[in-house]
Amino acid sequence: MTFELLPYTYNRWIANDPNGQTSPQTWSDNLRHGWGWDNDHFPVNQLAHPYSGNLYFNSARANGYDFWSSSPFALAGSVLWEYFGEAQRPSINDLINTTFGGITLGETLFRLSNLILDRHTTGVTRVVREIGAAIVNPPLALTRLMDGDIGRVEPNPVNRVPSRLASEFNLGYQRVSQGIAESPLTTPTEPVGVPRETKDLQGIRRLANLGSSYVLALQCDDAGRQHLRSLKTASL
Repeated sequence: MTFELLPYTYNRWIANDPNGQTSPQTWSDNLRHGWGWDNDHFPVNQLAHPYSGNLYFNSARANGYDFWSSSPFALAGSVLWEYFGEAQRPSINDLINTTFGGITLGETLFRLSNLILDRHTTGVTRVVREIGAAIVNPPLALTRLMDGDIGRVEPNPVNRVPSRLASEFNLGYQRVSQGIAESPLTTPTEPVGVPRETKDLQGIRRLANLGSSYVLALQCDDAGRQHLRSLKTASL
């Protein structure tokens, strides 16, 4: 709840965001009207929402839950925020990005924070490691603070160092032309990033509106088949 209340407090009383001015009436409207689709900017949908989901996920992970049992916390946190944290209609793309993006980012940051935090160390080295782990994984730092574990010398988790390491690097470019962004839940008119003269590429018209993270892949080539293959790779 801490990581729900902090952004809610900021949006409502500090930033005076209209979407943060919730009330029993907005909660009732959200519950009655159901889910829609929003066209928020890329940093909001593709960065802020996954990071929020990561906070929900790691709140459970830091308290001893494993990967699978922590995953529903990202979903529950997103549902709670969409219905009661904002005055606007709940967004299905926000739910997807917060849940799946939060799980993916959350597990990555959980493992990284455990690598940074060496529980055998003391002194300045330990202070630096505690601060570094707190920056990477705030829920873990908060849990350790509340449990009195900050600075305590104790055994490291058995699986702290992974048995295998892997890396992946992707490179691409984006070409954007004028168009009208539409919800994939409705009939699109002009897909973002697809030139108006390529109206015959009907197969990718609806896909082009799925989200900014997928548009990058859709714009890598002029052939519809190439677009679809790039979309699959990007979604993984």
